[in-house]
Amino acid sequence: MSKSDKELFREYLNSKARPEHPDTVFSYYLTGHECFGIDEMLEGVVNSILNADPTPVEELDFLISELGGLRQNLRRVKEGFIQFQAAQAEATA
Repeated sequence: MSKSDKELFREYLNSKARPEHPDTVFSYYLTGHECFGIDEMLEGVVNSILNADPTPVEELDFLISELGGLRQNLRRVKEGFIQFQAAQAEATA
């Protein structure tokens, strides 16, 4: 009997990330991002894949797409703030 995608995903997360490294794929790639609750978000994604209906690849593709949009938004906020900051400095000069 072949394994489901969820079972394979669980095994993959528990496999070694690199032959020379003792860490699992999960601990090597999906932990250590404590700032802003990113660890909790990634753990939620993994739990969703392992315990709910979505297939791993589709769910990961969705997350990658969402995070790409978030990166763009953060970049726009940064650029906007730099412009705002420069305008404020110019107005007070």
